[in-house]
Amino acid sequence: PGQPGGRMDLEIRRPNTFRAGPFDMAAGKLGLDLSMHQQSCSVYVKQVFDTGLVDKHNRNHHERMVRSGDFIIEVNGERGSAEVLAKMLGASGAWSGTIELTVSRPHEVGGFGGLC
Repeated sequence: PGQPGGRMDLEIRRPNTFRAGPFDMAAGKLGLDLSMHQQSCSVYVKQVFDTGLVDKHNRNHHERMVRSGDFIIEVNGERGSAEVLAKMLGASGAWSGTIELTVSRPHEVGGFGGLC
């Protein structure tokens, strides 16, 4: 710790946020390995499989690629707890329509994305 009355620099960075999709769920699965903490309001992307709709999206939208380490903070414009979002994503395989994700990515230097 510094000395009392010393100087401290603080830099606040907002995570990068973008939309991915829409994904036509009739065409297949998202292809994501996800993780969550019950007390969070985001779902963590552990892996993007190379056989799903998200991988196809990534190949065509380099500026909005979903990748490991990202956080999903909305599903079809709806926010909620990590549990609610995970249920929506889990049920996405039963949907016949489209799904759109809002993704949050922390800065490369560190920090936590996907805040409420």
